Amino acid sequence: MKSFNHNVSALVLAVCVTLFFALLLPHHLHLQEQQQLFLFDWQYISEVLSVPGGLADVMGRFCTQFFIYAWVGAAIVGLLIAAIWRLMRLVVSSFSHDVSAWGWADGLLLLPSGLLMGYMCDENALFGTLWAIMLSMLAIVVLAKISNWRIQCLIGVIGSVAMYWLVGPLAVVFVVLSSLYLVSREKNTSVGITVALMVVLFVIQPMIARRLVSIDMDRLLYGVHYYRILVVHPSLPWLSALSIICASIICMMIKDKAKAIIRIASNGFAGLLICLLIWHELYNPKVEKVLAYDFMVRCHQWDRIIDTASRQSPNNAFCTTVLNLALAQKGKLTERMFDYQQSGIAGLIPAFQSDAISPMAAAEVFYYIGMVNSAQRFVFEAQEAIPDFQKSGRCYKRLAETNIINGNYEVARKYLASLQKSWYYRQWATETMSLLDNESAIAKHREYGYLRKFKLTDDFFFSDREIIQMLGSLFMSNRHNRLAFEYLEAANLLTCNLEMFVQCIGLNSDINYPVVPTIYQQAIMLWWAREHNASEGLPNGVRHDIASQFNRFAAAIQSQPVNYDKLKEQFGNTYWYYYFTNIQK
Repeated sequence: MKSFNHNVSALVLAVCVTLFFALLLPHHLHLQEQQQLFLFDWQYISEVLSVPGGLADVMGRFCTQFFIYAWVGAAIVGLLIAAIWRLMRLVVSSFSHDVSAWGWADGLLLLPSGLLMGYMCDENALFGTLWAIMLSMLAIVVLAKISNWRIQCLIGVIGSVAMYWLVGPLAVVFVVLSSLYLVSREKNTSVGITVALMVVLFVIQPMIARRLVSIDMDRLLYGVHYYRILVVHPSLPWLSALSIICASIICMMIKDKAKAIIRIASNGFAGLLICLLIWHELYNPKVEKVLAYDFMVRCHQWDRIIDTASRQSPNNAFCTTVLNLALAQKGKLTERMFDYQQSGIAGLIPAFQSDAISPMAAAEVFYYIGMVNSAQRFVFEAQEAIPDFQKSGRCYKRLAETNIINGNYEVARKYLASLQKSWYYRQWATETMSLLDNESAIAKHREYGYLRKFKLTDDFFFSDREIIQMLGSLFMSNRHNRLAFEYLEAANLLTCNLEMFVQCIGLNSDINYPVVPTIYQQAIMLWWAREHNASEGLPNGVRHDIASQFNRFAAAIQSQPVNYDKLKEQFGNTYWYYYFTNIQK
């Protein structure tokens, strides 16, 4: 009956953790998948296994490939967190068979799971850490099941070496607890010598590993693949390991029995404390928002991007870049661009930043407007900026596509061959492989054929201050490229360069708008009003209602003092409001 109750409790914990990650942090899980590429290839697996902690890392990477589906990833995290809690009960049961004597200390058994759950809220935390803790605890349980203490000593000695290479330095959980277990069960000289040998062998493993692998000593001491940023060594995994050791010692020492209600209350208090800690200190909705936009643009969810921005306008350049691309893809950039808060030219095509996430938004823009080589360059740099030097399935896919569009079929073949060894990308890679060297099939392809027609043939490097010139060259190379023209004009508007905007309007003879887009009418009206008066009529293409609205806006900004709150309420979705508020800066 007790075992059944414990299993039900573990299931409840798994469900709660699953709901937490699936509903609040789904895109943290997507990022985990995006920044690694697990291959069903022996050479790849053997390379991972060759460093300390390799087994835990392989198991972590294997699970992470399924994080492309948030609910599946959340369920995997939930199951492992619950399994660690269940193993925690088995570990302390090895030290104290009278479970009814744990009393209030029963709540401590939730602490390792809670700390690891908080750890996984960090987008740079690697899933192999959970496997390292779990395998260490499982090894203790297996050792305790053996009745012969001599065999236990032998396993302890072998395990002190093997566990370091299998799960990394978090194997300290196994070494410390197995040593305490042996001493508590058999008090003789042989056991003492065995424990001392176990500790010495474990301590010298990093020094031995340093001679066998080219890895810095601090990573060998703190873990090679516990955290994505190699120079950072977070404390939560080690606090979790410490909590496992301390809880086992406390439960071993407690002798007084306590009522069941005390144990239930202690579990509830511990669970509440952990939830508050995670919510207040570790849950970061700002990061999740950025990652949400990154995932939506990756999956071409243009309508969802617009709906998300309509509920809450983006307030950073990355999200604004994604939103503007979605508006352009749905043909709404020239009508609704200023319905949302803009971040200047950085929110149209952001400057390059040397990290693994920021360049991806700019790369998507470059790809769809026809600057295929720039997209390829940004994607490649983003992949190289992954802190732990792993490869990315998303980047490999895009690099294969850009090389197909450019006709570099052998390079594309290498990327596709790697993706064929993966789980999620295998089918796409196999289907795309048939396009190589098939010019007619590529020309008919809905995306690759279109981009090959509009891409720049003369590639060049440009600085962040030359975006308008770059967009102008792109459009002039093919005047049917509507997206390039709209981005060129959007750049002119965002930089408040009305003269250049009007000059470029005259270049769009090959792009037929049924009527002049609303935002363009607003900009033309503003440009006209600077040199003309109402008696001279209206510029071509501007509706009378636009002119009337502009007159009301002009009257509002001429009042002293200007009521900015009322101005934003009435004209916040117009280009005039953007121009007025930015030209003052």
